[in-house]
Formats: sequence, structure tokens, C-alpha cells
Amino acid sequence: MNAKRYNSIDLWKLIMAFCVVALHTIKLEQSKLIIINELYDSFVNMAVPFFFIASGFLLAKKLQLPLHKEENIDIIKNYLIRIVKLYLIWNIIYLPLAIIGFILDKSTPLMSIYLYLRGLFLLGEQYNSWPLWYLLSTIYALLFIIFLLKRKQSLKTITIIGAILFLLGIGLTYISDYTGQEVIIINVIKRILSLTISSGRIFSGMFYIPMGMMLSKKSLKSSYCWILLLAGYIINVLITQPHISSILISLSSIGLFGIVSSISFKDSIVYPFIRKMSTVIYFIHMYVWSIYYKLIYNHKTFGLDSFFVTAIISSMIAVVYLLLKKIYKSKVT
Repeated sequence: MNAKRYNSIDLWKLIMAFCVVALHTIKLEQSKLIIINELYDSFVNMAVPFFFIASGFLLAKKLQLPLHKEENIDIIKNYLIRIVKLYLIWNIIYLPLAIIGFILDKSTPLMSIYLYLRGLFLLGEQYNSWPLWYLLSTIYALLFIIFLLKRKQSLKTITIIGAILFLLGIGLTYISDYTGQEVIIINVIKRILSLTISSGRIFSGMFYIPMGMMLSKKSLKSSYCWILLLAGYIINVLITQPHISSILISLSSIGLFGIVSSISFKDSIVYPFIRKMSTVIYFIHMYVWSIYYKLIYNHKTFGLDSFFVTAIISSMIAVVYLLLKKIYKSKVT
């Protein structure tokens, strides 16, 4: 079993957690400098793909070849159970905000139940709990991986199928956003999407997690990683088409992760701590932001103040929570 620590990944998880906070609390559409918007969007939008790839990478480090061995599938199943528990816990934590959302939208009790179940099983989000879709996508991705491994499919095959589903998801998102000439089949698909998954992003994990597993077993050359990062990032800045952007972000994210995972930092207790911090910040920040804008502005407000307040308070909550947890564990043991 490989016990190597990937401290650089831990550091970048924290950086990317703050990028997710920025993604949700800062909007630059009002900026007259379009290039600034694109530079910002192209960077922060690599955050969730980075988390997906890291999950696959670190999971695969626990597995032995060939991957379809029963003990490997059991490890993935245990990880799946952990993610399901985490997803349910955070949905319970965010339930009060979901209820507030239904009240604000004046949804009937029956409609609220439907919307909640749809959000729970198909979208991965409720009112102001946007980050949870990452967990739901991970759950479906792990089920997808287990299904194919049980049929003795190679990791390469799983990644290729995942890439096809990822592209399908981009196509569904394009249809969901389509506002052009009326086409019956597009209208039918849009209607189905509006009642179910809304867009194709739920398929993201089915590509990124196997890709992370691939990188775990066979790393890319540093030069290739830099080409993917720079080409994907620069072209994405220059091309503002959002659906093509998803493909370019996938390339830059793979390149970035390849570079980060190849960097070695000396072991320190700091890295495991900031890794845990990044998890708490990722999941709690929407609560912090919701309370902040309600108290200060009484409506959803985006901006640098929202980002800094949310990031700082979320970090403080993470530090206090982790220290209290450590104290509690030391007393119990």
C-alpha cells in the first residue's frame, strides 16, 4: 500500500476551496474589462474539476492492479458509503436553508417535497447549497466505476466511457441553455431536463474521477501537463463560448493537477490540517454567505466584501471545529 503523502495536493485543495468560495460570492460581469472576467472565470472554474481529479487520484493510490480485483471493489464501495453518509449529513445541515427557499418561492407543500427529492437525488443542491452537487456526482461516478470494474473493464475503457458521458452532459447543458429557433425535439429534451437533472453537470464526476485514477497509475510528463494547462487556460480566456469552455477547463484542470501532484513538499502536520480545513470551508461557506448577505443587505449580494467575510469566517469555523474535534478525540482515547 502506498503511504506517500501528497502535501502539494493538500495545499491546492485549500486554494481551490477558496476558489469555490469566490465562484459563489463574486460576480465580475459588471467589469468593463472582459479579459479580467475571463481570466478570473477560467481559473476559479478549475476548482471543482481539481477536487474530482484529486478524489480519483488518491482513491486509486489505495488500489492494486488489476483494478477489477474484489478487494479493490470493496475499497471503492467503502469510499462510496463514506461519500453517501457525508452527502446525507450535509443535506440535513442545509435543510433549514432549503425550507427557507421553499417559503421564499411560495411553493406548496407537495411541490416542496417534489423539489426537495429532485434536488436530493438528481441535482445535488437545494436553496443556497450549491456545493453539494459535487458529492452527488461523486456518488454516481463511483457507482459507474464499480459497475464497469465488476465487468472487468479496464481503467482506460472506464475513462473513455466517462469522457463520452461528460461530452453528453455538455450537450445536455447546451440544450438546457438553448434560446434559439423553436425545435420540437429540443423543446422536449429541455422539458425533461427541467423536471429532472436540469443540466448535464451531474455526469462530470464520471470523467474526472476515472481521469484522476488514470493519473495515479500513469503520470503525464511535466511538459504535457504545462501544455494542457496553458493551452486550455489561454484558449478558454480567448473563447467565451461557455460550453466549449467546459472542455477547455477539463484540459487545464488535468494539466494543473498533473503539475501539482508532481511537486513534493516536506511532511508537516500543517498539510493534513489544511486538507481538513478545505473540506469544512467547501461545505460550510454557503451558510456563512447566506447569513452575511441576509444580515447586511437583506438580499443576495455578490462582491469582494462577500468573498472576504465568507472566506475568513468559514476559515475560522474550520479551525475551531478541527481543534475542538482533536481535543474531544484526545479525551475519549
